[in-house]
Amino acid sequence: MEMKDISFIPKSEEEVRSRGSVVSSELSKFGFNPSLSYSLVEVLRNAYEHGNLGNLTKKITFKKNIGKSVAEFIVSDEGTNIDESFFSYLGELSKLKDVSSCKSYYDFKGAVPENGHGGVGVKMANMFFDKIKYTKNNSGGLEVYLAKLK
Repeated sequence: MEMKDISFIPKSEEEVRSRGSVVSSELSKFGFNPSLSYSLVEVLRNAYEHGNLGNLTKKITFKKNIGKSVAEFIVSDEGTNIDESFFSYLGELSKLKDVSSCKSYYDFKGAVPENGHGGVGVKMANMFFDKIKYTKNNSGGLEVYLAKLK
């Protein structure tokens, strides 16, 4: 099955949240836990807040493929500056069997969370999805591939 492109340029942070939530009924239809959409909302919020820095002129690439055996998503931002310690954090997460006990990204980095941020988006994605891949995209931002298998 091919990925359906539902990319958008957000008009507000609320729109970012609603775009992630909209897949909930489709996940249910194919027998996936609709709460996956909560984790997806966090990934979209990270693209908006950290990648695009809340810039309402920057696109969030959002693609989905939901079928009987897999739910796949791609989220990508137009950001330009990824802190290299982020990739070290991802390496630490990949070594853990129980991600729920892992430090948040801010704890790992030894930094105080930015206002309104808790560092839970990446941790949630790793808790709820079976496959995750983070890569730098052509615009210098971050692309996140997420898959949940049945």
